[in-house]
Amino acid sequence: MRTLGVDVEHDFAPRYEPLKERKRELERLADQARKADTVWLATDLDREGESIAWHISEYAKLPPDHVKRVTFSEITKQAIEAAFAHPRSLNLDLVNAQQARRVIDRLVGYKLSPLVSSKIRRGLSAGRVQSVAVRLVVEREREIEAFKAEEYWTLTAELARQGEPRSFLAELTKVDGKKARIGSEEHPSAAPSRRRAPRRRSAPAPCSRKRRASWDLAHGAR
Repeated sequence: MRTLGVDVEHDFAPRYEPLKERKRELERLADQARKADTVWLATDLDREGESIAWHISEYAKLPPDHVKRVTFSEITKQAIEAAFAHPRSLNLDLVNAQQARRVIDRLVGYKLSPLVSSKIRRGLSAGRVQSVAVRLVVEREREIEAFKAEEYWTLTAELARQGEPRSFLAELTKVDGKKARIGSEEHPSAAPSRRRAPRRRSAPAPCSRKRRASWDLAHGAR
């Protein structure tokens, strides 16, 4: 197609026309197909292949009951025999999916790529997939650049019951029923101490000052 190939005024219907250098070959194939009782279409096993099979059928104006679609994913005797033993009709859902993708490619890529190349930088292009992917990357990068790091502390204590030889670690998570937020060393008692407390004594001062604090086990006894 030498133009956009999409009728934007009528539901974005695609327009097709054969290439001039291939028209004679197409006519020969179509003529042979019309003479055959059954036409087996074994194009690729994907949306593009389904679309090619559909185009052949449409160009040759073949009756649907004269067309058998066969698909296989490997070129082996077993796979080919199995495919021809289980033919099917053309899958118009796959054909429509390919057409929709192709139309969007034309509307986005063909229309925006020249604009991007002329306004931003020569050689740049836009596309149905690449433009969306680039936007996601850019948005994430902007979030990273806008992020402001904040200082925070975690308060962990090694605890043990009186008379118990084993201890366990607990982390402060809530104070008075609210999530604990220790953002600085404004209060000395908020900073964790690295000194090891005796196992057979009551909890050190940071715990007694936060009697209402709730503690969650960090890991098992050791």
